[in-house]
Amino acid sequence: MESAILQGLNPQQKKAVQTVDLPLLVIAGPGSGKTKVITHRIAYLIYEKNISPFEILGLTFTNKAASEMNERISGLLDNSVAGVTISTFHSFCAMVLRRESEKFGLKQNFTIYDDQDQLSLVKKLVKQLDFDVDNVTPRSLLSQISKAKSKMVGWSTYQENAGNYIQEFTAKIYEEYEASLNLSSALDFDDLLLKTYHLFKDYPEVVSKYQDRFKYVMIDEFQDTNITQYAISKQLSLASGNLAVVGDPNQSIYSWRNADIHNILSFHDDFPTATVVNLDQNYRSTQTILETAQNLISPNTEKFDQKLWTDNSKGQPIVIGEGYNEKEESEMIISEINNLVSKGEYSLGDIAIMYRVNSQSRALEEKCIKYGIKYQIVGSLKFYQRLEIKDLIAFLRLINNPDDDVSLLRVINVPPRGIGQKTLSILSSCAVDNKSSISNVLDQIFSGESTIEIKDLGLTKAAIKNLFNFREMIADFKGYVSKRSLPELIEIIFEQSGYKNHIMNESENFQERNENIRELINTAGYFSKENTNDSLSAFLESVSLVGDTDNLSYEGQKLTLITLHQSKGLEFPVVFISGLEDGMLPHIRSIESENPSELEEERRLCYVGVTRAKEKLYLLRSFRRGFRGESSLPSRFLADITRSQVVSWNFSEEKVTQSNNYVDYQLNQDEYFDEGPNYDIPDIPEYKDSEPVDEPVEFNQFKVGDKVAHKIFGDGIIIGCKALDQDQELQVAFKDGIGIKKLLGSFAKLEEIN
Repeated sequence: MESAILQGLNPQQKKAVQTVDLPLLVIAGPGSGKTKVITHRIAYLIYEKNISPFEILGLTFTNKAASEMNERISGLLDNSVAGVTISTFHSFCAMVLRRESEKFGLKQNFTIYDDQDQLSLVKKLVKQLDFDVDNVTPRSLLSQISKAKSKMVGWSTYQENAGNYIQEFTAKIYEEYEASLNLSSALDFDDLLLKTYHLFKDYPEVVSKYQDRFKYVMIDEFQDTNITQYAISKQLSLASGNLAVVGDPNQSIYSWRNADIHNILSFHDDFPTATVVNLDQNYRSTQTILETAQNLISPNTEKFDQKLWTDNSKGQPIVIGEGYNEKEESEMIISEINNLVSKGEYSLGDIAIMYRVNSQSRALEEKCIKYGIKYQIVGSLKFYQRLEIKDLIAFLRLINNPDDDVSLLRVINVPPRGIGQKTLSILSSCAVDNKSSISNVLDQIFSGESTIEIKDLGLTKAAIKNLFNFREMIADFKGYVSKRSLPELIEIIFEQSGYKNHIMNESENFQERNENIRELINTAGYFSKENTNDSLSAFLESVSLVGDTDNLSYEGQKLTLITLHQSKGLEFPVVFISGLEDGMLPHIRSIESENPSELEEERRLCYVGVTRAKEKLYLLRSFRRGFRGESSLPSRFLADITRSQVVSWNFSEEKVTQSNNYVDYQLNQDEYFDEGPNYDIPDIPEYKDSEPVDEPVEFNQFKVGDKVAHKIFGDGIIIGCKALDQDQELQVAFKDGIGIKKLLGSFAKLEEIN
């Protein structure tokens, strides 16, 4: 009679569960029951093989995953789960190091430095060594140190291999950084792994103790391990040979966190006796969605050959749609969601919108608010609640209304300009006493026409100087209001306030925060185009109305807005993926990179998004993105989806208003998809119902063969020109892997080069 633990498992799952006393590699495709296999294998070891729970170690990457695994095992084993160790890599290593701290001269109560602690230390060292090079920030130095540690490269080896001055300086910072950590009896997150590896390597009696304790080691999400984590896994299992790893190379999307896909790809080479189990039956998605995912991942070279299959129905075709710009793209998505929910086919909680970068949520949020759609953003603040957006808006509000003390207090010392809390308390008290705003107090102090005497306020000379400089800066910004456009004004504030340098030096996620501010600039550009009253005050009013969501009652189910990275491990009946354009997905960095593995990771990221969908999948793009109107090519990933799997989506706001529906039609030879791996550049379609474009500004008349430069895409050559009414449609072939772009001459701001 079959064990109860094996009941409900398919043949491949049973094989994975029952493989004991041998290395085991489980390639777990999306929706194939990975967690079920891990938990049932642990239960099988305890109940069927009489393995002590204390001899089992399960390692994963997040506390949430560890907690979920513990809960599932508890449901299978009742109280027997108490002895099983389920932990994250970092928590396990911290436990080992505290127990063995005397071996390497570290106090048992050592401090673990978080990201901000590390950054503060590096900034101090940079200041001490008096190093100042453009684009080399404390954050970038820390990133290089972390990357070196993840590859088990110490500062001395890094120094020996330094090839230029910046690398030599990085090595010096690395050396001083390590010395400072030692003096402080502190470790960073990379040290938790690296010190454990060296502890096991240098002290055989220590590693032997943990090998005796943990005879069965299981690693979840193995494709996300770095070199050090894999090395520790091998050290722990060397004596028993019982190392079981579960993962999917096609879902390896964290190289920027130093994950190494080659760990899982080379596992069988490292363990020739390993049993390889392929979990290829998918329980989540329709056949069409799986076929689409298979075609999408097929061009990658760094992968495990796995063909997913399912007993689920064929399902509906993939819907592929194009909006004129991101506003129309968002309108398409939210209108279709309204349609699905109003028909009773799905609830909001069944639906997710996924995107490559957080800044894409802005247009989607505005449409959600417009249509009264309840939504949640997973892992991120709503656009207008993000720190950098609130800061820039506060600058604008202060310029528009100098008496706005709330906005003044928000930005007067952001970025830090030597105006501390004591100074602000003095100014606030003075404002209360004089029944005026703080700005008015500053005006009186520095005008010399007031009864307020600076010397009576108790301000230091440094504080007075800093307050004067801040007041002058705001006055300069105010002077630009009547001379510059809204986007230009925000750009000036971003640069001249020091905010750009501030987030570049202070923030671990500069790229994301910079993209958010660029999206705010785009929003201002759209506002100026669409409103006859494009004053600063009108723009701020529109922002306030859009951003005022704090009082909405979000009871019950909500639509999910989520990045593709954050979607891993989740599933939804209906998935919309937005922004399928070259430069967005795949991201421009991967296109420009000389390393082809970066583009392969972008493809895996798209694959992760597609395989989140259970029943319906929509892939959306914008013909133009950003208010400047630069056109974009469809994502190269779309070329790998066969025509038989898709229908295309026509859209205009007029049609949605009248019928709240869309029209399906079969793709033809002129559409985006070819039979083979390449695709033709589509002709620019006519958008009769789309938003009007502003009157074009003056621009150079170009001809085929002209060499040009673009501020984003770099150097290129004109390969096609088409005369339009007072404009030119230009086809430009750019260098360095950018490819061919279609641009409007009036908006592209191309410069002719010799």
